[in-house]
Amino acid sequence: MRRSRLLLALIAAAASYECGRVGFEKLDDSMALDGGPPPIDASLLPSVCTDFRNVQQLSLGEKHTCVILTDGHLWCWGANQWNQLLPGTAAEQLSPIESPHFTDWRQVQNGEGHICGIRADGSMWCWGRGLEGQLGQGDGLSHIVPARVGTDVDWVLLATGRPHNCGSRMDGSVWCWGNDSHGQMGQGTTGGATRSPIRVGTDTDWIDVQARWLHNCALKSDGELWCWGLGRNGELGNGVEMDTGVLQSPTPGQRWRVLGPGAFHTCAIRQDDTLWCWGANWSGQTGDGSTISPVLAPQQVGTDADWRDVKSGRGHTCAIRNNGTLWCWGANGNDQLGIGSAGGQSSPVQVGTETDWRMVFGGENFTCGLRTDLWCWGLNDQGQLGLGDRMNRDMPQPVCF
Repeated sequence: MRRSRLLLALIAAAASYECGRVGFEKLDDSMALDGGPPPIDASLLPSVCTDFRNVQQLSLGEKHTCVILTDGHLWCWGANQWNQLLPGTAAEQLSPIESPHFTDWRQVQNGEGHICGIRADGSMWCWGRGLEGQLGQGDGLSHIVPARVGTDVDWVLLATGRPHNCGSRMDGSVWCWGNDSHGQMGQGTTGGATRSPIRVGTDTDWIDVQARWLHNCALKSDGELWCWGLGRNGELGNGVEMDTGVLQSPTPGQRWRVLGPGAFHTCAIRQDDTLWCWGANWSGQTGDGSTISPVLAPQQVGTDADWRDVKSGRGHTCAIRNNGTLWCWGANGNDQLGIGSAGGQSSPVQVGTETDWRMVFGGENFTCGLRTDLWCWGLNDQGQLGLGDRMNRDMPQPVCF
């Protein structure tokens, strides 16, 4: 009987190591007590990893992560200091928990300490930190449960920066709200805050908008790219180091299809599948093989024309090729590149050998990607990897539900 219990304990320990590598080290004689196995903390044993083909959307905030399943349910984990994950507690959530707020989410985006989402009926809701008007309620209050943004039911896209948000509606218009310290509202000025959605210009041909930290980029139906907000590190790609609330076109006449702005740099994919980056390059995040910074205009990453998707974090970038391989570069002080070793990279480096990556997203010094299941790696000081602990990971790890 004792041998059976020992065998079961060792199997459980091995399972925990494989699914998140939580809390166990190689056993040796010094760890045994009276010749028997060391005690196993049952709270560290993982749940069974499920098949994640039902994940519809992934979003990483500064230090928290959310996914929407195809059934409309929202699951989140990580930092929770503004009750953005679970009302009534500010404690970090080290493993995925199902949100108690609605079950018909269509899209969700995470900011610094807040979350905004669009429900199936096209309505917009925000909750969490709201001190700079990023919840769109017309005030500077925080909310621990979702608060509806206006009464409109025609929201189609949502983009969340650090203290602000932007979104597009069915008529092709773009709207922003929240902090405007660097011109993120697109009103031609900088400073202050806008606590309710305000329209950016009068155009009605916007098809995508992306916000990261303190600047935004958006695409028109003709493929033309426009950026605005923080620009002092060249994030706007207009050849100068200056913040502006006036929309800037980095490359007039060029046609783009995928946007991937980061904290202080921007990357995007043209319609010919070439990848280009610009802005801050302190850690090699523009992928040009150097750390010369800033890069003030779009610069091609290598010579390949086979890029499908790109997303950027605080100081790193990850992109997926048409063959399903994942490549990352830039800062790696918290293992956010997922390459199994320390040290930044100024050119793209392949992450593993898998060829089935479907989606990737960069947070602040951590990364998550979607294959048939969900994988995360990098900084984990507040449980943002969803692995049940606070240990960093230097390679992709499966997230267990």
